[in-house]
Amino acid sequence: MGFFVGYKLLEKRLEEAFDERIQREEQMMREHYSLVRKPYATAEEAAKDLIPEPPKADEDPREPNMRTAYHKIVQSTTPEDEAAADEKEAIAVDRVVNVFEHALPDYGKPYVIPMDEYMGQVKGFDQNTLTYYEDDDTLVDERDNPMDGPDDVLGSNFRTQFGVESSDANTVHIRNEKLGLEFEVVRSYGSYKREVLGEETG
Repeated sequence: MGFFVGYKLLEKRLEEAFDERIQREEQMMREHYSLVRKPYATAEEAAKDLIPEPPKADEDPREPNMRTAYHKIVQSTTPEDEAAADEKEAIAVDRVVNVFEHALPDYGKPYVIPMDEYMGQVKGFDQNTLTYYEDDDTLVDERDNPMDGPDDVLGSNFRTQFGVESSDANTVHIRNEKLGLEFEVVRSYGSYKREVLGEETG
């Protein structure tokens, strides 16, 4: 809305400046033709009318038809306008910083990688497939052995990352730079004790 109002003010001022210039040029043309048609008794009188007098000390030395730069037509900003502009710029910078903070991974912690990057073995890290049983919150390795400290290996938020950067809603690929390992984690909604150990759970 502010941009629209500013644009309209600028447009109005440009129109006024253009109309004023047209009026000045018309007045000059009238004066010119009145001088041309005016009879002179001597050449000195004609020269006196045709050659303009030098401007006085308190007069603007510019010619009447001199163009005015567009940036001088725009209304000057107030301190309040400048403060508002500075605040908007600060908000924009803060948003950019926040975008990069969320977009860039922390290489000191495990982070999600795209499925294509995992399949292409971009880093050349060793890779393992793990299964996460959601019902009893159990993470197991390829031999179905429960893993202690899954958050240290996959990060504390891996449980909410299934489907991120993956074509499968129940799969996520995670890289751990410290361990030099990459994991394909597959989610099962069942229970480890029931499905693997065969125990009956209540």
